[in-house]
Amino acid sequence: MSAPNGHIVITGVTGFIGAALARRLHAEARIVGLSRQGSRRDDWPVMQVDFCSAKSLRKLDKLKITMVVHLAAVKASGVEAETMAVNVAGTGTLLRYALARGCRHFLVASSIAAVGGLQPDFMPTALPITEDYPCNARDPYGLSKWSMERLVDEHAPEFPDAGFTLLRLGSVVDESAWVPAGATSHEKMTFPFVELARVSRSDVVAALSVAIRSPPRAGVRTYNLVGPDAGCVEPVATVLKRHFGARLDGAMFARFAAKYGDCAPLYAMERIKHDLAFFPKQSLRGFQRPLPVLQ
Repeated sequence: MSAPNGHIVITGVTGFIGAALARRLHAEARIVGLSRQGSRRDDWPVMQVDFCSAKSLRKLDKLKITMVVHLAAVKASGVEAETMAVNVAGTGTLLRYALARGCRHFLVASSIAAVGGLQPDFMPTALPITEDYPCNARDPYGLSKWSMERLVDEHAPEFPDAGFTLLRLGSVVDESAWVPAGATSHEKMTFPFVELARVSRSDVVAALSVAIRSPPRAGVRTYNLVGPDAGCVEPVATVLKRHFGARLDGAMFARFAAKYGDCAPLYAMERIKHDLAFFPKQSLRGFQRPLPVLQ
């Protein structure tokens, strides 16, 4: 956990994930939330700050910032120009401000879309999809997340004592709002490798909490975080066969199923399990709607 005489700054603190994280942390840490719209709260302070603006960030000058948890972003449905400006350039502005103020511990929410998935024809060449998989994204959101990660990579060598944890989140859902889907699901998928990478909000908040409490480690570390399974009732290959037809590499999926199981997560999580001793617990198999949220 951050030093007792410093503050953890959380962007996007009024959002779907940020608010849940703040509720979990505020009793044991000095947190300050940032929101472009502002917010009235009695339990933790929320400052009206635009992290994309160096001038607006000056409102934090009196704080000793020991950690930044960067959750705010333009979502996948955003306009391209705003998506790139906020997710990439805005993140750079925030990092430069905090680094100049002496902060050396950063936790940044990225997305599995950074390597692709937000185009219906995305098909990986190897399974499971690791954190080292190349960028095949063609959409603005996925490209913005990939570019944001590269921006972090560029800043890291200038500050060799700083630690940056990048958490590539899957499609985040509030598991308490889901309902059973039945024994099989023939619902047509639009983005299979996103829709089969659901993860519960409770698991995301738990992983963020573990990362925050972990001692800072210099350098950049990237982790996938999806659910403990692919979230489908039928075998993954069966579900994807309906979407891709003859395009599906049956041999690749047969090898994957033989080694990991028919409904294993499509994104590798060995790194987060090894480095942070964390693995998601909440299975979403057999559940449906509402649609998940890409962070």
